[in-house]
Amino acid sequence: MFASTILLCTIVFLFLYSFYKFSFYRPPNFPPGPPRLPVWGSYWFLLLLDYKFPARALHWLSKAYKSSLIGIYLGEFPAVVVHGAEDVRKLFNSQEFDGRVDVILGRLRANGEKLGILFTDGVLWHEQRRFSLRYMRDWGFGRRCPRLEQLISDEISIFLDFLRSPPKDQDVAIDDLVLLPDIFYVPLINSLLGVLQGEAMDPSKSARLTAAGRNALVFQRSGDDLGGALSFTPWLRHFAPHGSGYVPLVKSNQNLVDLVKDVIKECEENMADEYDSNFFDKYIRTMKEINAKQNDSTFSEKQLVLIGVDFLFPTSSTNSVTLSLLIRELMQKPEIQDQIHEEIDSVVGQGRLPGLDDRSNLPYTEACIKEAMRRVPLVPLGIPHRAVKDTTFNGYSIPKDTMMVANMWSYHMDPEIWGDPEVFRPERFLDVHGQLLKKDASLPFGSGKRVCAGETFARQIMFRLFSAIMQNFTITSPKKKFLPKLVPGIITSPENFWVRLTPRK
Repeated sequence: MFASTILLCTIVFLFLYSFYKFSFYRPPNFPPGPPRLPVWGSYWFLLLLDYKFPARALHWLSKAYKSSLIGIYLGEFPAVVVHGAEDVRKLFNSQEFDGRVDVILGRLRANGEKLGILFTDGVLWHEQRRFSLRYMRDWGFGRRCPRLEQLISDEISIFLDFLRSPPKDQDVAIDDLVLLPDIFYVPLINSLLGVLQGEAMDPSKSARLTAAGRNALVFQRSGDDLGGALSFTPWLRHFAPHGSGYVPLVKSNQNLVDLVKDVIKECEENMADEYDSNFFDKYIRTMKEINAKQNDSTFSEKQLVLIGVDFLFPTSSTNSVTLSLLIRELMQKPEIQDQIHEEIDSVVGQGRLPGLDDRSNLPYTEACIKEAMRRVPLVPLGIPHRAVKDTTFNGYSIPKDTMMVANMWSYHMDPEIWGDPEVFRPERFLDVHGQLLKKDASLPFGSGKRVCAGETFARQIMFRLFSAIMQNFTITSPKKKFLPKLVPGIITSPENFWVRLTPRK
């Protein structure tokens, strides 16, 4: 009996000792942070502190540990979450952290392969990003292009006509009510298609573009922050395919892949022999030339599809959500709408649409867009980086392949930078003369070599759509004191909501 008791005590002691070592083990000189537990590691503590918003939980941990760097475990993966303006910028601009984490979220988009630009690194990322941005600029992506600007003007005119007199056979507008963010998908995607395939999609296919935008948002909402528990415990998809978000991710991604494939097929069928008429044309010709000379090229049809998807996702979902978040604020603040209306009336009038040439003369309108992106950071924890080698950060040791995360929510809500971060106040981006500040402290698109490749295009198209809406309509809520709730995910988005657009006299 005594021997059995000793044996049991020994087993219990060894179990507790092993559990203690597992929970509190950290790489040497790793940043401070909470212990880890089985399965999800430190993620359990983030769920306990703030189930729906891990960025806020990490911000609290940063304060509790009095450190701008918090070391945690996501499943078996060590991760460092960076807080504070100086350190966030340092992370973005350090080549040691230019890698991407190899997680299921990136691979499921291409049947297990690492393709595209958003979730890749190394030679493929460098070559494909450089080529894409170099030649997409030729067709207006990030550079002034009269042909693309005219296409966007035409799309906005069609969009405004639709808002004034919506057809009866659709579900995104009823009389003077419109559904956000769904109403933005068609003009946003068609504007991007002006770069990729040289023209907008036929109006008869608008329903397909709306479906693509909805699927892009489903993809974004199906993952939690930090890529979601599915990313660091991918086996969850076998036990909870729907609850883990795996099935919605796969289905929504496939919808966008199919759309891009069809657009590429149409471009191939209509390619002229003597010149490149759009980005897809240029890529296909270059791919054939390079692959005829070498076998290890990064150019392929699969890669082209994922490039298209990588630009389609943020164009349709991120930009539409930003505009929706801005309108969500304006529904509560008619005085801000009045100021926007006054500015547009005095600069543009009613005889033409606002254009990019008006942008510098509409500083308050532009400041409202900037403030919407600051007030609710779309990607609260950014897209995780990866340490490509053993290195150090603020005196701490960072092992190779450690996940590096920038807490963008904490950065954009830091009172030391913004004073009153909880308040929607566009004036914070203006100087004493009412002009835009030359230095923008916000980082809604990131920074460094991993800065969002579509930043310039996104800012331009959002300005044009928003200024056109405000030129022609007053925005109100169909319900008194109604404020759409925010939905967490890879991006933070408002729940779909209806707004009333009243034509301005």
